Amino acid sequence: MLGYVRCLVFSSKEEPFFVNRRKKYFVVGICLLLVQAAFSEISMAREKSTEDISPLDDLLSMSLEELMSVEVVTAGRQAQKISEAPAALSVVTAEDIKQLGATQLGEALRMVVGIHFGYTNSSYMAAGGIRGFHKLPANKIVLLIDGVPWSLEIYGIPLLSAPPISLDEIERIEVLRGPGSSLYGSNAMFGVINVITKKTEDTKGNLISFIGGEQQTLIGTYMHGGSIKDNINYRVTLGWDQRDNRDYVAWSNEPVQQISRINTTWDYHLNDNSQFSLFAAYVDTMENDFICESTGPIDYTDGDHYRTVLAFASKDPGITIRAHMKRQTRNNGSSFGQKVLDFEMGTTGVEVQHTWELFKRDTLVWGANFTQEYADGPLIGGERTHDMAGVFIDNTYKMRDNTDLNAGLRYDDHPNTGGTVSHRLSLQYAPYEKHNFRLTCGSSYRNPDFIESYYDRTTPYGAGQYLHVYGQEDNDPEKASTYELAYSGQLTEKFFLGANLFHSEIEDFIYFAPSGTPYFDPGLGGMVIPYAHQNLGDAKQHGGELELKYQITDYLTGTVNYTYLKQEVVDAAVEQLLVMTPQHMANAQLRARLKNGFSANLTIHYKSSTEWREYTWPHPDGNTVAGGKADNYVFANLRVGYDFTIFDNDAEIALACFNLLDEKFDDYPLDTSDVARRVTGSFSLRF
Repeated sequence: MLGYVRCLVFSSKEEPFFVNRRKKYFVVGICLLLVQAAFSEISMAREKSTEDISPLDDLLSMSLEELMSVEVVTAGRQAQKISEAPAALSVVTAEDIKQLGATQLGEALRMVVGIHFGYTNSSYMAAGGIRGFHKLPANKIVLLIDGVPWSLEIYGIPLLSAPPISLDEIERIEVLRGPGSSLYGSNAMFGVINVITKKTEDTKGNLISFIGGEQQTLIGTYMHGGSIKDNINYRVTLGWDQRDNRDYVAWSNEPVQQISRINTTWDYHLNDNSQFSLFAAYVDTMENDFICESTGPIDYTDGDHYRTVLAFASKDPGITIRAHMKRQTRNNGSSFGQKVLDFEMGTTGVEVQHTWELFKRDTLVWGANFTQEYADGPLIGGERTHDMAGVFIDNTYKMRDNTDLNAGLRYDDHPNTGGTVSHRLSLQYAPYEKHNFRLTCGSSYRNPDFIESYYDRTTPYGAGQYLHVYGQEDNDPEKASTYELAYSGQLTEKFFLGANLFHSEIEDFIYFAPSGTPYFDPGLGGMVIPYAHQNLGDAKQHGGELELKYQITDYLTGTVNYTYLKQEVVDAAVEQLLVMTPQHMANAQLRARLKNGFSANLTIHYKSSTEWREYTWPHPDGNTVAGGKADNYVFANLRVGYDFTIFDNDAEIALACFNLLDEKFDDYPLDTSDVARRVTGSFSLRF
């Protein structure tokens, strides 16, 4: 087994990801320690009877016992044990977010197996995705905040960089890996990230938190919660995020990213059975630059976001109704020295869901939604609107005490692509307590976004050459079929194992590629090379995920996970898309919490090399070379904290170091920027 793990880490044909031997042995040593300890525990357990195994004590915020029985809602749109979820699901808790030293949402997800959001510089995470077919930015996943989408509509991507909530408001993050369209519609091709916030009754009082340090990092949060009478609870949160953006691109608008936010949540309990909830938020992107591969670097400053969600929920009958609205004002939109990517956009929608126990052992979840998305900007020909409707049904039948059958079906209608059907079928079998097998197949899809449908732009491409990139309204949606075999179980009192094997086939990739013969344009005085956003063809992928979690002592726990992704070309035109996905990804973690209040968390992350289209972005203030090969890398993060009390109020101070050994790396190469070390300190106080 030890040799097997060594092969997982070092079998790549690429150059070793460590030049320094001590660093290499340090990483491998931790991985082998966890695996060896885990299998030593298995050997010892063979000598014990089942009756001798006692329940685990609470470890940190979640023991292995709790891990198997924690309730989740994303996999089936209903509360169920994670071990009974009909899809691969990972949970990131509030304790995880804190111990990881995360400064943004993407960093809170770094330890999740199968998922990767890469840095385009030390402050911005966008490149990647879940379970392969990665892109810049990631566009085959859905980001939900309490079940409601939060996206940048023009590109159809999760808006990770400017969420309407602070990290301190998050109770947990549920990450569904695999096809999710049968429940959540378009874009949920390979995953769903559902951020679930804390209940208002759990956040009464005040919280002040502060993170500051290198690379101009300055993050502050103030949260106040309370109640009015006995049936109204509320929370108000103020937040400020600032991060370095120095040398992001040669003509970066400002050397820092600055975002401020304010939000409020109100819960009105009608009775013990039902309640109304109101969430409202304002996000001000004061200084913000980011990169989309299809359109280049964008100065996104002044794109203010407004968000409102009104919800009603009752336990009996199990009905949920949500109405939501999101608006974003026109951003600066400068790109390549021209103000052409200034967009106004938004979403309005309503969703109804009903959970119904048809008969004993059978639970039916069904619902419908209507959503209107719009975007308005010069590069898409003015205002464009997409009115979309969908209906879904998801049924779980307990055939026996240890066997569940889940089936889901969804129909969506889009003005450009017409009707699309997606499905999921899952069979779960638990031959022994705490040992679960699952077989799942499903289909999912992604509709073309506004850029892929309507974009029209001509830019200099070299001496006497121009690149004309345009969209097409008749593109078909990208579609995927996925098959998965999974196991999860608590092998011993202290050892958890999760394993997944999956195969995916994707049709009608959409990407911008040469289209037609270059021609001379007298108005421009040069040759024009036409590039269209179009359906390029098909591809296949198979892969696996392995996750080990081991309780080493009462105060120390370890986790190792590994993801393998192998993609195959079906149509030659899509080969350029597959090299953007790493073939190997691995993470390791050691976490300790002592009774004297000290805690420590060490994580190590590895990613094999990727390749991106290479461009030279010309500008009077200096050119930037983007794309090319992103070499394989490994880096470590360390956080050390101390909990104490101030006048009977809980407080914590911590020191976190991102990229501990300062091994500079790139997920998406820019010749003007590398991801370097960042040391920050933090303080939080609840009163």
